[in-house]
Amino acid sequence: MVIRFTGAGCLAPLIAIGCVFLGVAVAGNLFPDAFPSPAAGVVIAAVLLVTAPVHWWIGRALNSTVTPQGRVWHDSHTYFGAPIQKGVGVNIAFALIAVSIAAGAATSPIVGWAVLVGTPIVAWLVWASRADGARLRTIEDRKPLAAERGWRYKNSDARLATRWKARERGRLPYTAHPFGIVAGELNGLPFTAFDSEATDWGRYTTWAVHLPLAYPKIVVRGPSAPPSPGFAATLDTFFGSAGGPGGPSSPGVADLLAGMAAQPEVEGDAGFAAALATPEMRQATQDWGLQGWLLDGRDLILYRRYHPTPCAAGELVAIAERLTALAHRFPPGVAERYGITPTTDIPLAAR
Repeated sequence: MVIRFTGAGCLAPLIAIGCVFLGVAVAGNLFPDAFPSPAAGVVIAAVLLVTAPVHWWIGRALNSTVTPQGRVWHDSHTYFGAPIQKGVGVNIAFALIAVSIAAGAATSPIVGWAVLVGTPIVAWLVWASRADGARLRTIEDRKPLAAERGWRYKNSDARLATRWKARERGRLPYTAHPFGIVAGELNGLPFTAFDSEATDWGRYTTWAVHLPLAYPKIVVRGPSAPPSPGFAATLDTFFGSAGGPGGPSSPGVADLLAGMAAQPEVEGDAGFAAALATPEMRQATQDWGLQGWLLDGRDLILYRRYHPTPCAAGELVAIAERLTALAHRFPPGVAERYGITPTTDIPLAAR
């Protein structure tokens, strides 16, 4: 097997192995006459957990730099593509194995296997619950907003993600784990708004206005086709740069944004684009700040990245109002020529 690492990434396995040997040495000194034993296994696990922060600190020192704007992670020291600091998971895994062996030796093998398999599951469930609670606390204003307006609200709904799962360009931000979901009606049209969070994309708020008819897929950026600040910020995070008001600091991001600026104002079927994206529609897109809206079946969608502050309830309503108003601006004849019966229902529809 070929060992792949960058920079000082070769330190990762050496640190992990060193922590294991240190744990064995400490346990051997404490229990010289009863090694291996359940007590020795517990000591080894304790040493591995105590040294885990040291493992992370070494990775932090090598893979990040302190700047006036804060700490910036560059992750240039990796082992098989993983930054050194993530090797702390090896310490935790070895500690769990040591504890499970000790538990199995002290009781029965079944208990040892239960500890080995059950602990990660319980830890993940606890972490997921705490993470969900933390995310929802940042948008607590949505639930009272929905109650005040007679709308529906749900903390999360995994089924909503499957509505737009199959797309030509893969899994987009508005398809990932929706939470903080508000569903109601504005300007005579039902809409759904929610947040989603993905490792590669960050946190987004998505609006989907549900139209009476389904249409061909199309993306409209507006008359000047400027890349949205959300996309600029997202691309900046890909390159590990901070990006200020004057634009992203990374040349790679600047090149990508220049390419995006050169994209056409409208993407989609040429005939449908000419019929729907009239100059008036594109100007409304620009004036109302709705650049990048798209049609996906019966759904008129817009999504925006919000970081670090989530989208407030007032802005959520304001953008939903603009999108529903935009839907009423569809040019005459578009529905008759291009509209078809929808194959999807309205999420969280009122009973």
